[in-house]
Amino acid sequence: MNNADYLMAEMMGLPSGFGKSSRRLPQSSKVLSASQAQSDKLQNHNPDQFKSDGATSTLVSDHQQPKQPVSLDDIIGPLPATHSEFDTKNNELQSDSDLASDSSCGDEQDNEVDAIPTTMAALKDHTKAVAALSLDPAASRMITAGRDCTVKLWDFYGMTTSMKPFRTLEPSLGNPIRDVQFSTTGDQFLVAAATSQLKVYDRDGGFITEFPKGDPYIRDLRHTKGHVSALTNVRWNPTMKNCCISASTDSTIRIWDLEQATTRRQKDVIYVKSRQPGGRTSITAVCFSNDGRLIAGAGADGSLRIWNSNGPFLTPIKNVDNAHLPGGAASSISFAMDGHSLITRAMDNTLKLWDIRKFKEPVAVATDLEGYFEETNAVFSPNDRYIITGTSAKKGCSDGSIVVFDRHTLKMVESINIPGSVVKIQWSGKLGQIFAGTSEGAVQVLYDPVLSRSGIKVPLSKKPKKLTVEDYDILISRDTMLGPIINPGVNTGGSKFQSKRKMLEQEAISRRPGKLMCLVFKIDCAFFMHLLGIPTYWIAC
Repeated sequence: MNNADYLMAEMMGLPSGFGKSSRRLPQSSKVLSASQAQSDKLQNHNPDQFKSDGATSTLVSDHQQPKQPVSLDDIIGPLPATHSEFDTKNNELQSDSDLASDSSCGDEQDNEVDAIPTTMAALKDHTKAVAALSLDPAASRMITAGRDCTVKLWDFYGMTTSMKPFRTLEPSLGNPIRDVQFSTTGDQFLVAAATSQLKVYDRDGGFITEFPKGDPYIRDLRHTKGHVSALTNVRWNPTMKNCCISASTDSTIRIWDLEQATTRRQKDVIYVKSRQPGGRTSITAVCFSNDGRLIAGAGADGSLRIWNSNGPFLTPIKNVDNAHLPGGAASSISFAMDGHSLITRAMDNTLKLWDIRKFKEPVAVATDLEGYFEETNAVFSPNDRYIITGTSAKKGCSDGSIVVFDRHTLKMVESINIPGSVVKIQWSGKLGQIFAGTSEGAVQVLYDPVLSRSGIKVPLSKKPKKLTVEDYDILISRDTMLGPIINPGVNTGGSKFQSKRKMLEQEAISRRPGKLMCLVFKIDCAFFMHLLGIPTYWIAC
């Protein structure tokens, strides 16, 4: 560029180097510069390695050029990894390893939840069979009920080594309890006795409300205000806090809303028509699906029906007329977490697995399961890996059993002997414990000493309370208040007592004052007649 060009560029305000061809390195120099930069970087990381490699060092030194600044555009091929890229890659590897460890931990937790506990402890306070039990969502309290017409409330954290309930209720005098269940929030529970009225209590046993009973003289049961005969089963809606359903022997399933309890009205009525003579059948079991969209009900005629929970209820969307033998009605229904599988336990000594997508035939059947109680149930394990149910003690045997089946094939995995017949059963995933109500009036709790958490382990871990000075003072003051016990007729070392016979005679006379006065009058009359010389034989009359 000549002087005129410089002057022109300066007048236009252009830089002095504008228009010059940029200096470019030869292709070989570019490759060598890139390799040199890479080798320098690697030498900084591990210089000893390159000191020992003489051939490589000599090759670079022979073609080494004077050091000049190299732009990024002059480098051919991928750039060497920087520290930030190394950190990013390490973070990605670390996150992958964390995900793998999390998945393995999740699998381990699933295995722990579904581990079958075998160590046994008993909670005994009922006098007859425990036909119903339920745990609250926090698994800190439990309610049990049974044929002794009582409902008992248990608190695991407040329980002492005596392991007794903190409250006992008798909701319906003289009527056995068929079913109980805690709400999804745990603040209240339902009680279904062998009457037509469903009752609601708070978690401490305080009475909340009672639903109305229907008029038995109304022929169309869809127009009655409530059930007209004994309840059999109750369930809360898992997605709606104030909604519940009840089943009865009057051939109806009724949907209740606690917000309408004060108005004494029900929300909906499902009338089940049977093919039996009379068109009615007892509804022996009812259940919501886990998402609350379906209602399943079983009848004493062996039928199994499914409705949409939002209606219409005139006809079921799924129906199997001969799901179980007539007279061997299903005593429980339970949905799986997948939403399309359910199990039924019946008094025909069977357990059946159903798929509502192919509802005409059961997927699998387990037989020879003795069940003499109308409340015998079957449930899925917390992660749907197993199915468990209880069996009644066979004739000549004193023990029933808890039987564990594979969830897909109903092949028996394990059987655990339990004293007495097993009636109601529940598996708590939060505690890792199985609770079984038995015909002996006890709740047998199966737990694992290592994997189980809280629950029955809380009172078992407590030490017996030692008597303190205050306890002795209370006992002494109680004895002082009562004082000595004195029984009449017993010689306590005082004055001479009369004979026992004379005391009994005096006691008998004191209880008959009229006869005593009559005797005194007759004696006085006889004495007076004797003085006058009148015969006294007539006084004996």
